[in-house]
Amino acid sequence: MKKTAIILAVVILSLSLLAVASGCSPTEAQAESYVAIDINPSVELVLDSDNKVLSLKAVNEDAQVMLYGEDGIIGLSVEKAAEKIAELAVEYKYVEEDATVSITVSGKNHKTQESIYAKVEAGFKPVVEKLNVKLENCVNIMYEKRLELLKERYPDNSNVQAMDVAKLRLVDSAMLADFRLSFEDAAAMTNAELAEVVSQAHQRYKTIIQTIAQTAYDAAVSTYENAVQTALDSAYIKVSLINGTRYATLRATHRSILTIAEAAEKLQQMSGITDEQIEAIGENLKLEGEKLEQFVTDVKDQAGQSIVESVNYVVDRMYANMTESERQAWDQYVEDAQVTLDGYRQQLELIAEDVKGQLQSALALIEGFTGLDFSEIKTFEDFYNQVLTAMENKIAELEQWFEDNLTAEEKQEVKELQDKMSETVEKAEQALITALDKIKTEAENFFNAAQQERLN
Repeated sequence: MKKTAIILAVVILSLSLLAVASGCSPTEAQAESYVAIDINPSVELVLDSDNKVLSLKAVNEDAQVMLYGEDGIIGLSVEKAAEKIAELAVEYKYVEEDATVSITVSGKNHKTQESIYAKVEAGFKPVVEKLNVKLENCVNIMYEKRLELLKERYPDNSNVQAMDVAKLRLVDSAMLADFRLSFEDAAAMTNAELAEVVSQAHQRYKTIIQTIAQTAYDAAVSTYENAVQTALDSAYIKVSLINGTRYATLRATHRSILTIAEAAEKLQQMSGITDEQIEAIGENLKLEGEKLEQFVTDVKDQAGQSIVESVNYVVDRMYANMTESERQAWDQYVEDAQVTLDGYRQQLELIAEDVKGQLQSALALIEGFTGLDFSEIKTFEDFYNQVLTAMENKIAELEQWFEDNLTAEEKQEVKELQDKMSETVEKAEQALITALDKIKTEAENFFNAAQQERLN
């Protein structure tokens, strides 16, 4: 069933998603705190200043199945949201007697985090009492080991040195939400700022959606945006042939290469670690035979997460359900596994040669970017910082030129030309609606079947 979900590119996309593509305003409430609830399923919540759920994400496929059809969690207090998640976990048989649930909270200060944790704990109380479930604060052994590595790697970075495991998990979530966000920049952000980045990604994918389906959604929205923006940008050509053409070409190419880069990075994050490499991590954990095979299977079955997240998640869930003596015996094994995983993580940041070729081809006809030397551009972060930023600066320069040099009459002509393109916009909107609606029925069928299978 896991692979079926991927093949279906499971999307439950309401037509309200069109508003995102059309530039709808984000919610007025501001993100302030982040909560991750790891049961298997795994759910992350972003809270506002009143500790109400501003947005949420079903992190893996089990969570997507569990939360499908549940539209009432947004807006609940964190206690009520936790209670609802706990009830659903029991209903769909994801939580068993004596299980351990990990709660990770990242807020503006320690007092806030303790308060939020207590509220989540209160929400889980009925399930804890009924099934003897154990709640633990931030059981993230892989993140603990990774944080140790990062503090060794950045000895002079005060933000990294002050970071705790909960913030590291929030940083990772924000970086997955915004591929252009570097680790050091993310480390310098407040928890509220990071939570806002995560929440904006949640808002973009408001309904239950797998990461592979996010790619399908992005492709549909990209097609829509390209059609609309190409039409709107062409209006400038009417009033300034040379600079208007430069502007339209730069904008179109910027959209194209950003799509190529983000799609390639997302693909690497999702599937860039081989079965053999996953097995090597399992061997670090001293797993053998059937246990090693099951470990590889479990990691690959965490649909909806990056491959690195999947490894972290599976190891953390194994660790959470160990006795204290078993945890102590496992400590060095986990450290070795994180070192191995960290090496793979750094490989995932490199741009593959075939992707570089695609990017160079897309840039070939752009003035100032022809024959761009990619020898110094090794990572996606290099590409975003050096190439995309340079293009964005040129686009901004041309926009300023239009502002300074076009007459009032010419500016009015641009506006009128863009207003007349409503038919093009409407056709693009209809194509987007059709693309989203086409897969909606398949997705609904999949989730209905998955839920029934859990209930039987």
